[in-house]
Amino acid sequence: MTKERHIFRSGRRRLRLLILPAVLLAAAGGGVWFWFEHSPARAVERMLLSIKGLEAEQVEEQSPDRILIRRISYRADDGVAAGCEGLEIGLDANGVPRSVSAAGVEIGRITQLLPLVAGAARRGTLPAEFSVTGSFRRKARKGDFAFEFKWMRRPDGDFNIEFSMPDPGLAASGSYRPQTGAAELRLRGRATTELLELVESRIPAEVALSGAFDVDGVLKLDFGRPDPVRSFEGELAFSEGTAVSGGVWEISPGRRAVFRWYGAERPWEVALPETSLRRPLELPLGALTVTGGADSVIRFSVVNAPPVGEMTGVMRIDGHYDRGDGSWMFRQSESSDRAVRWSGELPCGEFNCIWRSPRISGGGSRSHGSIDFSFGFESVKFRAPGSQQELAALPGTLTGSWNFDYDNPEASSFELSGLLKSSKLEWPNPESAWSASSALVSFRFSRQTGEREAMLVLEPELGGVNLYGGGVPKLKLEGFSGRFNSTFDPAAAERMPLRVEGAVEVRRVNPVRSMFGAGEFRDLRFSGYAELSPAWLVQGFRAAGGAENALFRYSECEISAAMPVFELRFDRNAITPGDNFLGRMDTGRLTLSALGGTFSVPKAHAAWSSELREAELLPERWTALLELPAGTVGSHDLEGSFQALSSRVSFDHSQVGALEAKLTGFEARLGEQPAVRQLRAGEQVLVFNRDKEGGSGRFSFSDGSFSESGFGAEQVSAAIPLVWRDGAVTGNGSFRAGSVTVPGGLLKSASGDVRFEGGTFRLAGQAASPFWPEGALLWTGEFSWGKQWRAAGDFSLKPTTLSAPLPLGGILPAAAGLSLKGGLAGKGTFEFLPARTEWSCEFTPADASLSGNGLALARLSGTLRLPGGGARSRNSGGEFRFGEAKLDDVAIRNGSLSFRLLRPEECDILSAGGTVWGGRARLAAPFTLRAGTEAADAGIVVRGLEWAGLLRSLGLPGDLIDGRADGTLFWRIHADGRPPALASAELTAAAGGKLKLEALEPFVQAGSSGSAARQRILLNLLRDFNSRSLRLRLEEASGGGWLLSLSAAGRPGQLQIRDENYRRLIRSVDPAAFGLDGEIEFTVNYRIPGKKEAKEKK
Repeated sequence: MTKERHIFRSGRRRLRLLILPAVLLAAAGGGVWFWFEHSPARAVERMLLSIKGLEAEQVEEQSPDRILIRRISYRADDGVAAGCEGLEIGLDANGVPRSVSAAGVEIGRITQLLPLVAGAARRGTLPAEFSVTGSFRRKARKGDFAFEFKWMRRPDGDFNIEFSMPDPGLAASGSYRPQTGAAELRLRGRATTELLELVESRIPAEVALSGAFDVDGVLKLDFGRPDPVRSFEGELAFSEGTAVSGGVWEISPGRRAVFRWYGAERPWEVALPETSLRRPLELPLGALTVTGGADSVIRFSVVNAPPVGEMTGVMRIDGHYDRGDGSWMFRQSESSDRAVRWSGELPCGEFNCIWRSPRISGGGSRSHGSIDFSFGFESVKFRAPGSQQELAALPGTLTGSWNFDYDNPEASSFELSGLLKSSKLEWPNPESAWSASSALVSFRFSRQTGEREAMLVLEPELGGVNLYGGGVPKLKLEGFSGRFNSTFDPAAAERMPLRVEGAVEVRRVNPVRSMFGAGEFRDLRFSGYAELSPAWLVQGFRAAGGAENALFRYSECEISAAMPVFELRFDRNAITPGDNFLGRMDTGRLTLSALGGTFSVPKAHAAWSSELREAELLPERWTALLELPAGTVGSHDLEGSFQALSSRVSFDHSQVGALEAKLTGFEARLGEQPAVRQLRAGEQVLVFNRDKEGGSGRFSFSDGSFSESGFGAEQVSAAIPLVWRDGAVTGNGSFRAGSVTVPGGLLKSASGDVRFEGGTFRLAGQAASPFWPEGALLWTGEFSWGKQWRAAGDFSLKPTTLSAPLPLGGILPAAAGLSLKGGLAGKGTFEFLPARTEWSCEFTPADASLSGNGLALARLSGTLRLPGGGARSRNSGGEFRFGEAKLDDVAIRNGSLSFRLLRPEECDILSAGGTVWGGRARLAAPFTLRAGTEAADAGIVVRGLEWAGLLRSLGLPGDLIDGRADGTLFWRIHADGRPPALASAELTAAAGGKLKLEALEPFVQAGSSGSAARQRILLNLLRDFNSRSLRLRLEEASGGGWLLSLSAAGRPGQLQIRDENYRRLIRSVDPAAFGLDGEIEFTVNYRIPGKKEAKEKK
């Protein structure tokens, strides 16, 4: 403000340049007066000598009407104020001067000529015409200002006055009225700071005006006073960029100003309606008024009155500056409104704000002091250069202070510090939008003594930060705090590139949506530096940091890492084309969840790179590499390990552009007891490449295996080309299992086609077997892996003839030792779940045979439903029909068999029937065969059984008993592979028959029929005996053989008695006399040796 005062005080002095012609006029007036008394030349010479300081040489009368002065000068204070060579005075017929002209005039100190001008005007001896050309001489001869001055008397006695200065372009015109002694000139044109020196401007040394300005005003003179200048009122117009500075501060005066001056040592005023502060901050000031007067105090007032709009208000700041001691102060006026709206333009952008209860004050001496401020605000909005979006800070406060010392430029220092509090920050730019629900930002801008560069420090604390712009990742941040600092020379015209160093800590970061998916960082921290370009673009940066833990989710993939540390590098100016945005991350324990599985490693390494050249905020294309060393894998009930997992992925516009992932050395346990599976895969590879229609790729694995309690596959491999369309992935490929293991060795390999669609693998193929021809067994299935994995399918065996006997013991332990031959068909289903395995299998023999363990079934047909797992085994078992069944040497013809298989090691025989030894037979009651037990007894109810068949099975002649029998036979069915054996029998004759048991007499047990004599008689009777009823009991004897008990009732046939005496006795006795005329009943016990024992006796 001091400089403003001096500028406009110097303006009044500048107008005194017009007084030189008056000085010359005074000299001419004196000459006229002497002309009347003496000769014109002598009169002029005596008049000039009478004026103190005026020196004239060679005054010559050239003609009666013309006087020439060769040289004239005026001295004041031991210095030359003005001078010229060649002053010509023209006289009229009466010898009165009518004109004065001078050329080559040089004026150095115009202020010393003003008293002479005033004296000449008061005497009224001005010639009718006056003209002067010359120059104003600057100090040290740095250049002169040429000028021309003239007047001419009008017919009414007044004078027209004209003045012009071609460089810089200043002109004045007006009139002088001798009757009143007043002159008025209209001054227009351009003035410069150099021109102010001519009127000995008293602008303080610490105030400077940067450029020229235009003047348009009225200068009023009163030559009746010693100081002829009465007032000057006018407007000043400043060029764009003009500045008034005073060391620490600099203001822009705007484009115009109003200047009022009422003469030396009188009040003056400069009003600038539109000023703005440029240094140390760029802020709009508003209307600035500077006033002064006779004393040394310059007073100023700033009034900020925004235009009518959403909210208006006036902020007034009053202050003063003492030119004597340099002290100054200012404070906010109590008349200021409580709400004030500001707007302005800074080098870094435009701002608009509404202050609430603003407070500002300051004081100091010359170029050192302090300023305190406190502003509440309704809103502060900032707009960066070239941007259509504003950064908005909603209700809050701004407080701080500014301390500075610029008295010694070589050791100047300052510090501007403060604190910004806001309830909300918002940046709505569509590409980089973000907001914070609360903000606390401290700042400090300072320069220490002796330093050239200043440091800016920002320490923000933000809460509830959301990044949601289209060009940045969608992030949520909680507990954001940081420190940023930068050093630069405030006086430098170019401060870019600007280096900013900083450190940030964030309690929690949640990526909501980004090219790396969603996730969370805990206790994130990083530090580094960035370089900004003149367009406020990041030219390069380096950062390093870490976090307590990190979590990323992308599609069906999730990554969590403990104690990750990372490093980022970027250089937009890198000359070599290619990636210039590089990053890497190393972590402690890392867990990757993908495809329903969880991969865990003790440490991991990731790296990414991209190219960023233009003005984008983030690269559009990325390449990332993830490397996991040996670790573990698990999923629900899966536990396993792997040797290495590596993946390379490229992102294009936030989408995966390409992916190649490889998993090696995979081994795992799958499922829960009792359904535990063993999995292995030597190598698994997934490849993806995006194209215009979606994408393509492949999935493959090799050297795989699977096993579960009797089921398994080795040398498993698959290759599936994949296609991505409309958000879905499909693929068709092939698979092969070089070795397949199933119960009984039914299969040896499998192959077929596989289709992937909707997250499910669907398979169809065939399985080779050593028991049936190639292509006979076809199967289909599907495998899906979501929250719970599932594998299911079905198979069918086309009717075929077995190429080799099929051992049933492998698939049915209860049938160990039995083999199936002939025709066979089948079908079944299977389902593998995490906690259980369910399957079913049904075989349909046709014209087949079953043999083994002393059992042989021929012409066999029916159904065999193997016991599977879960609900699929509820109806296991089957029904067989056979033409003939042989149990050792017992034949059953045209029979059937019904059984149930609840468990593979058990077989419940439910029913059976057929023809045995000429009679019908059926199972008396169900029985169970259990693998691992000794035997089970099966009762067979027979009707019409031929005695001959039973006797032969015991190794006896078949004609011992004639006729048929009913009863029950008990067979012992062994579970250890031995043939079935008859264990016991209870039979009765259905009708009378003849007994011829002589062949059994060697096996009679002694005493089983009474005394030896009675037994001999009975045995003799049984050699030919007609029985009416007969009961036979047979059971195994200890030590081998059978115990046979016969109970019969009837009459003997012809007795075979060799002794003639006995025969005569019998014939002479009447049986009735002894009660022997009825039937004979008896029981005879035999011990029949077994077949092996009988052979040994022979």
